[in-house]
Amino acid sequence: MFSYQFPMCSAAATMVIIYNNTVLLGLRGNTDTGYSNYWALPGGFLNAQGIDTENAIHNGETIEETAIRETFEETNIKISKDQLQLFHIGSNQNYQTNIQVINACYIIKINDDQAKYAKAGDDLLELKWLNFFNAKKEKLAFDHNFILNKGLDIAIGKKVFICCKN
Repeated sequence: MFSYQFPMCSAAATMVIIYNNTVLLGLRGNTDTGYSNYWALPGGFLNAQGIDTENAIHNGETIEETAIRETFEETNIKISKDQLQLFHIGSNQNYQTNIQVINACYIIKINDDQAKYAKAGDDLLELKWLNFFNAKKEKLAFDHNFILNKGLDIAIGKKVFICCKN
């Protein structure tokens, strides 16, 4: 039997959702993952390979599928893969589990038809749209202030990020 000598890690996606020069934040509910009642960017963990109730094994999702699913679960906004603009990949030690988390961060620009469906879901209690200046002043959960600032700087053209496309 193969034994991997290195500890495993988790993958997550975090989204900077932009509409008409505003960014979408969600108020986290009471969760066991921390930062209850903090504002945050939408995001969450990748669903890796799993076993269903009938013990059938299913392949997991891609990180892009994670971003699309988490955006819909937390904001009720349906997006396409074409709307995902990867701008940062980073890793942090999860403060609760001591597991390394690799985070893919995306800018998502949405249109009027998508924005009208925005409503809080999953572990978010409330959503709010803030202009870029006010959003940058919020104290956000996790490392979301860093992600928000970097994403907005790229979105408005203050910084350029070049990444290969799949």
